[in-house]
Amino acid sequence: MKTCFHCFGQYGDEFFVCPHCGTIYQPEPKEQIYLDPGTMLANRYLIGESIGAGGFGVVYRAWDYKLETIVAIKEYFPTGIVTRAKGNPELIVLGKRRDEYEYRKKRFLLEARSMAKFGKHRNIPNVFEFFEANQSAYIVMELLEGIQLNDYVKDQPDGRVSVDFAVYLANEVGMALQSMHEASIIHRDVAPDNIFLCEGKDRRIKLMDLGAAKIENSSDDVIDLCMKVGYSPVEQYDEIDNFGPWSDIYALGATMYFVLTGMKPYESTSRKKEDLLQDVNVLNPEVSENLNNTIMKAMAVNANDRFKNIPDFLKAVNGERRVLSLAKEKRKKRLKVIVGIGAALMAVAAILAFSLSKYGEKRRERYLRSAAIEVWFCRDAEHPLEEQALNSIVENFQSQEGYGQVEVQLRSFEDRDEYEEALEKAAEEGTLPALFESTGISNDVLIKAADAGKVISEAKECSFFSQYESYYEDHKRIPLAVEVPVAYVLTRGAEDDEYVISYEDEYFDGSTFNKNVFYNRQDRELLDENDLLDNAEVFDASKNNWSVVYAASVSYSEIRQALADKWFAVKMIFFRDESIKSAFTYEWSIGSGSKDEINAAEHFAAWLLGANAQVNLLGGTGMLPVNDSALDQRTRDDDAWIPIMEIKDQLVFEED
Repeated sequence: MKTCFHCFGQYGDEFFVCPHCGTIYQPEPKEQIYLDPGTMLANRYLIGESIGAGGFGVVYRAWDYKLETIVAIKEYFPTGIVTRAKGNPELIVLGKRRDEYEYRKKRFLLEARSMAKFGKHRNIPNVFEFFEANQSAYIVMELLEGIQLNDYVKDQPDGRVSVDFAVYLANEVGMALQSMHEASIIHRDVAPDNIFLCEGKDRRIKLMDLGAAKIENSSDDVIDLCMKVGYSPVEQYDEIDNFGPWSDIYALGATMYFVLTGMKPYESTSRKKEDLLQDVNVLNPEVSENLNNTIMKAMAVNANDRFKNIPDFLKAVNGERRVLSLAKEKRKKRLKVIVGIGAALMAVAAILAFSLSKYGEKRRERYLRSAAIEVWFCRDAEHPLEEQALNSIVENFQSQEGYGQVEVQLRSFEDRDEYEEALEKAAEEGTLPALFESTGISNDVLIKAADAGKVISEAKECSFFSQYESYYEDHKRIPLAVEVPVAYVLTRGAEDDEYVISYEDEYFDGSTFNKNVFYNRQDRELLDENDLLDNAEVFDASKNNWSVVYAASVSYSEIRQALADKWFAVKMIFFRDESIKSAFTYEWSIGSGSKDEINAAEHFAAWLLGANAQVNLLGGTGMLPVNDSALDQRTRDDDAWIPIMEIKDQLVFEED
């Protein structure tokens, strides 16, 4: 039997073309120095054909025997530094270049770790595993089918894309960059050849190649210059420690310039001497003045003239913020300076005194004093990755400027009763941990907790908190998630089983959502919960047109667990009304300690409300984040949650 090294189907030796996909049988690698098709890696991955190569790596199609699916494997292969003998998977390091080889390999593995942080982010390739073997290193990731952006633009009839597509592109890549920046990672290599358009109706766009990424404000010694003519800002040529989100914004702006005009922008260093770059709307009249000003501001040679963060840039791209041309903006700044000089001179003494007093105050706020805080939580059986996610969040928190002197110690409990008893005892003794998970905890404990109002008032990205006062009168809890009523519709899941249930379906009146019952749509009778959860086979699988409905909340997971190995299909239907009673959940509280410890606990609690922490902590659950950006990302990552955004303004939070 032969194996097709494209689709990995098997067929008879007498055939030379795969009957499954039509690929000609090719047992030899495209280049002699590549891995031979049929090579096995890590006793799990069967190497197939090579599908791409660059200066530091080769990408192969591969078959994952464990997951029984096709994946992409990127091999560390720095051109000019290594070679390979035909038929031997081991790399050979050339001459005296061992140090450079190890240096580059460390960067390659840093790329893998950077990508792996983002799990199943819609706009970043999903990394499953990375490992070292054959004197090389390998990154196993999802296989993407589609086309690079630069090739896509070249294929367009007029060599450029529509304005609508360019805006969509900026939003998709911007979401990836925003998540990276929130994790203090700067991409440094945003360009059309690193943006991939995936096949499929959902038009996913992936930001590729994190090999040049850098941890912002880190002392990482595995960092080198990264320049791409036309797309890299001047700071990537001049100072390796001067980049930040504004550097990626320049590159994304340059990418928009290219796709809208079909022309690569002039190199930033040449623009520094004399800026001859034409406006976008001069080359493409379909581009509005505001979008033109947005792109040119993003591409400003001077970093101080650019947008400082992705959200501000995307607001301008989407027309939610008016942007002046760079020339007008500079004139406006100069006028402000001239007008302000007189007033500043008159008030200089008062301002100086006030500034000096505030400087120490602000510095104390930003730079936390040395403190060791305990964070208690009970491990949730429905959320097995909770502890792993919290460890990652703690590591990220401590890496931020001014937070490194705070030691965060996680303490987990397996048994809920034991956890509650430990908290009750600590409350009695006045030794509550600085921060603890408090969902369902008694008021005897919460009465000893500190006021959480400061954390809530500063959570600007959590619009649900506008209803916090009506839900929590005591200000003792900080919710990280919300629960929304939903109906789980369970069907036989056969290919010919068609069911479409709208919001107006007669079986979804408001009363349904106040009962934990099953409803057999065919026989119109209520069923006992155990009929499904304990004995899923009770239903007649030979009947085509039936469904079962269970009313619950979005975080309810027993159904998914009970049906994990069954033949049911599950669809969520969200209730729609002018006001939908919902609930805050996954609550945390601030306990006791010194002033510095409480201050550190408040900052860590605020960190848990950030978009990146919310995505990491809630990504594997049915709970919905309170952070607006994280909630938006949840709906982008999974179409099943899209209705949440449609009914978001109708959610009403009342504790009873």
